[in-house]
Amino acid sequence: LGTCYRRGDLGLEIDSPKAVALYERAVELGDAKAVVHLGLMLADGDGCPKDEARAAALFEALSKAKGPWAPWAENALGRLATDPREAEKHWLRAAEDGFSIAMVNLGSLYEGRFSYATAFPTDLVAAEDWYCEAAAHGREDAKFNLQRIRAAALAKRRGPRAFRAFEGLLAA
Repeated sequence: LGTCYRRGDLGLEIDSPKAVALYERAVELGDAKAVVHLGLMLADGDGCPKDEARAAALFEALSKAKGPWAPWAENALGRLATDPREAEKHWLRAAEDGFSIAMVNLGSLYEGRFSYATAFPTDLVAAEDWYCEAAAHGREDAKFNLQRIRAAALAKRRGPRAFRAFEGLLAA
């Protein structure tokens, strides 16, 4: 029911605070999926005050409990991480469980598409590998990213003018 209020499903008006309250109750009753939804709402301040610390605590507990929702929790912990090595650790755990969103996140991390205060080394081979893995799991965004980095590599091999033209397309 929380999801119905969060999205406006079943003819209900979108009511994020009500969704938060319903997720809170579902979490009290032990619903792991509700932990993910509540944690994401807390992390974003959607329908409630932003509380990344509480969201992280919920995700940590869910991850430690294992189960089918643990990869979702690990992926969210990667999203909340302020250090790229910490994000990588969480996304690797989720990816090892076959969680394709984490695979895309790893590809983006290795490609240098996330911004952190601490530098993270670019590794386009690893990025391509993770995008390939995510694409094999059906992720359309991974297929797009794979085409994009392959086209950039091809343009770079063709010469500086072709590469600059491709970079201009990316910036647009």
